Amino acid sequence: MFSIFKTIHPPTGIEHAVWARFLSPLENNLILSSANYLYVYRINFHTNKFECLHTFTLWGNICSLTACRLGASSSSSSSLIQSKDALFLSFMDAKLSLIEFDSTIQDIKTLSMHYFEDELAKEGQWFNYSPPIVRVDPDMRCACMLIYNSKLVIIPFFSQLDREIITSDTIPSTASMIFQTMIDLY
Repeated sequence: MFSIFKTIHPPTGIEHAVWARFLSPLENNLILSSANYLYVYRINFHTNKFECLHTFTLWGNICSLTACRLGASSSSSSSLIQSKDALFLSFMDAKLSLIEFDSTIQDIKTLSMHYFEDELAKEGQWFNYSPPIVRVDPDMRCACMLIYNSKLVIIPFFSQLDREIITSDTIPSTASMIFQTMIDLY
């Protein structure tokens, strides 16, 4: 038997909001999430109003939304200004996605997907009553995600130079893998 789910009416409440350079490195956008919808707005300075540029429908309710700037170093302020932001989206049952806007296809693309659904990590919980929370280091070195109220997952960011060093000095099959660490808080 298959389950059928159809949204009859789009959600009306806003759950998360973040200010980021999502569509272009030159302008800030307001990104709002409402259940499984992601809205991208910009300010029209002539009318002093927000314009909805894109609406994306996702396949799960967004639990947490955080912007990050990948490949940026805190020492060079010019690289922070000239790069676009990506978004970390967390979903129930310890799922995490990293997305960015692709201007060539005018749609979002997934950079990485992670899931931490492990029976040992759940520690006997049947249902995760607290949603996973994602936060990014202010220096853009790593992202942290709190799952199941007792585990902290750390996902480090690698610059292009770090990727080249990993590729040339280590086993080639591990070059594309993102190293992550899970810390038990109890």
